[in-house]
Order: sequence, then C-alpha cells, then structure tokens
Amino acid sequence: MPNNTKVDTPAKKVSTQPSIQMNNTITLADIMKKLKTMEDSQNNKYKSINDKLISYESKINIINNSLDGILSAISILRDENATLKDEISSLHNKITILESTSNVNCTLSSDEVINEAQNRLVKSKNIMVFNILELPNESDNTTSLSVAKELLLDLALDLDIIQAKRIGNARSGGRPLLLKFNDANESRLLLRNKSKLRSLEKWKNVWVNADLTQYQQVQIKSLRNILQQKRADGDFNSIIKYVNGVPKIVSKN
Repeated sequence: MPNNTKVDTPAKKVSTQPSIQMNNTITLADIMKKLKTMEDSQNNKYKSINDKLISYESKINIINNSLDGILSAISILRDENATLKDEISSLHNKITILESTSNVNCTLSSDEVINEAQNRLVKSKNIMVFNILELPNESDNTTSLSVAKELLLDLALDLDIIQAKRIGNARSGGRPLLLKFNDANESRLLLRNKSKLRSLEKWKNVWVNADLTQYQQVQIKSLRNILQQKRADGDFNSIIKYVNGVPKIVSKN
C-alpha cells in the first residue's frame, strides 16, 4: 500500500546578510555625516566665542587705556591743586612785600589772594616775547605759531607750544607775542635759555619775560625803581633776584 504520508521539507533559508551589511553601511555613513555636521557646528560656535572674546579683550584694552588717561588727568589735577595750595600759602607771605614795595596802598582780601594764586598758576605756563617784527598777515594765529616755533628751533628747544598769539594794540615793531605751553616746566626752560638769543643775529633784539600778573608787575616795577635809586647813589652791587619765588633786591656777593 502506497505510503501517502507527506513529509514536510524544511524551507530553504534565504540569506539576508548582504542586506544587513548594506543597511549597516548606510547607517554608518549617516552617523559620520551627522558627526561631521556636529563637529562643524561646534567649530563655528568655538570660532564665534573666540571672536567675541577677542572683541571683549579689545574693548577691555580700550577701557584700560581710557582709565589710564583718566588717572593721568587726575594726577595732573592733583599736582596742580597742590601747586595752587602752595601758591595761596606763600602769597600770604608775599603780600607784605608787595604792599611795602608798591606805590599803591592796597590790601588783598582772601578772595583776591585766591584769584591771584590762580592767575599765577595759569600764567606760569605762559611766556611773553617782545620785539619780534609782526608780519602783515599775522592776525592769523597760525602765522604767529610758526614764528614762535622758528624761535624755539633756533634755540634748539623741543617744546610743545599749544598757542601763540599777538596781544595788545598795534605798535611799531610789533605787538608782544604770548606763548602758551602745556606746563610751567616748559616755560621755565625757555626762560633759562633766553640769554642765547643775544648770540643769534636774527633774534638778538628780542627779549623774553615771564607772563606776570598785575600785582607782580607792580612789585617788579617798584623794585626796579628802588634798584635804580641805589645805583644813582653809587651802589652797583645790588640786583633783583627771585628767592623762593619772591623778587627781592639782594647783593651780588
């Protein structure tokens, strides 16, 4: 009797390995691409942060430079304030000399003393130059400044003139020339070198003086009158000399 029993034959398994490998390859490429995108994004962020840090550093440097300038200005103001206080203190001692030598009977109030000290502080940075021929177009301060710089150049002085201008009414030979410097040290340096003008043909008839206040001018004028009388009496050994900023008649020896 025939055997009709059906025997199930196991189905042949189809290998899916190539498909898995393909999927794995695509997934890895996607991952690498994603990582590259993330890396680029991070690099851009790092660059942006670095650029901002550089910008902040530049701004901080600007602020530091500004602070240095402010501190320098404060230091200058502190020095000028100290100088002003010294002037006010010394003026109380100078008033006695001023009143005794002046032919004008005057007494200075506290406000006048302070104003005098302030005027002296401002004028200490100035110089008066006389007998420089005034050019026809010298109403322009730029021309006056060029003339002043030429004088300093011939004296071999490297000073910073912030302003030069003619003052007063027109006169033959030219009005006085007022020079303004940044600080009193520069004006004093010019005064110390003014004797060199006598040896320079171009400037031999030019003379330089400090820019004096009205009280100082009266004081000097009175001392000169006293000195002139002394010489008329035969005393040629006396001179006017500044002692601690106060003009006095003293002996040469």
